Amino acid sequence: MSLLTEYKTHQKNHNPLAVIWNIFSIITGLLSLASIADTLTQWKSFFLKVISLYRSIFHPLFEYLFSWVWFPIPTYIYDYLIIGFLIATTYVRALKVRRRVEGLSGIFLGLHRSDIRNILDAIGLLLARTIFWPFFFFVYLYRLIKGFNEEKSKKKASELWPENTPDRDGLIEEDVMFDFADYIESIRFFQWLGTLAFLLILLLTVNLAL
Repeated sequence: MSLLTEYKTHQKNHNPLAVIWNIFSIITGLLSLASIADTLTQWKSFFLKVISLYRSIFHPLFEYLFSWVWFPIPTYIYDYLIIGFLIATTYVRALKVRRRVEGLSGIFLGLHRSDIRNILDAIGLLLARTIFWPFFFFVYLYRLIKGFNEEKSKKKASELWPENTPDRDGLIEEDVMFDFADYIESIRFFQWLGTLAFLLILLLTVNLAL
């Protein structure tokens, strides 16, 4: 059975918490974009109240986190980082796919708790995706266009590891899994982004119609 087939099989068993998070991330991302667009859009009173509620919940958190900064930070930076954090969660969920396909479970992206270096690397990647998410848009787009071919991925990994490498098969399988996780991450990113764009257009349309 191919990785894509196994992934689709696992996807049939939806995690209720994952569904709740998907809904939360889409709504929060939508409000973040609406908050950024506040200077460009004259929101009607109802939507303005919702955006104000969102700001009253999330902006104080960032004000506390950045209280050590000696210069004022524009509030749209908070919205930008919230969107980046929500995008970074697609990375977390994509790497968890690797664990599910392997039939394993893990608390931290398939990494051993004792492996501090790998954990720190993963945290660094999460922060990078949070801060530089516009750059990763093009990375995800490239991966999506490139697609995932399991046989080609195995061939590339086989050429990377010499025949006499200890546990060569395991290393090849791990490389293929990470290629697969990269591809799934890209799919999830554009699914989330597409949903967000559609809802934002719908929100603008309804706002204009009121």
